[in-house]
Amino acid sequence: MVQEKTNVPLNFFLYAHACGDILVKRGAVSKQDLETLRSNIARGKSGNPLLFRNAYLRVLDFARRRKRKLTSELIREYFVSKHTEVVLRVAKKKKDVVPVNCFITPAKILSIHGDRADALTPFGKRTLNLKCARAKKGDLVSTHYWWVCEKMSAKEFMHLWNELKKFDDSTKIVDDPAEKNW
Repeated sequence: MVQEKTNVPLNFFLYAHACGDILVKRGAVSKQDLETLRSNIARGKSGNPLLFRNAYLRVLDFARRRKRKLTSELIREYFVSKHTEVVLRVAKKKKDVVPVNCFITPAKILSIHGDRADALTPFGKRTLNLKCARAKKGDLVSTHYWWVCEKMSAKEFMHLWNELKKFDDSTKIVDDPAEKNW
């Protein structure tokens, strides 16, 4: 296990861990380290950001360029506004990345069944994983690899939806919440 860094907001891990299964397949992260991290996240604890070295360095660079500290708000801003661009670049080099799965997407929780939730997303109805984050019916959330990351406001939800529209050729968005009165 890599030495743990502290003072990294929990939401970094809520977004980053979803890529963990790809990193396990590549041999970059052990399955045990990923499962330990997910267990910690479910209990509201952070972990070692170096498990997700590239994402962590990108977030730190994002903070440096904006002359801001590493905060939950900055992390959310990075994942909502920059992550999709990175995914599209990486997917050209690494064939194990399915871009649309790795995008940060908005979703509205329709129902909950244990640690799973049915939700409406820009790509239609999906089943989301709730093992690391909490949500209830009607919540608007951000997702990554169909894991729920965070609850979000209606304004943040629409902002994220509009961010995805920039990549519509890649994403094949099927619904618009403004038209469907979500």
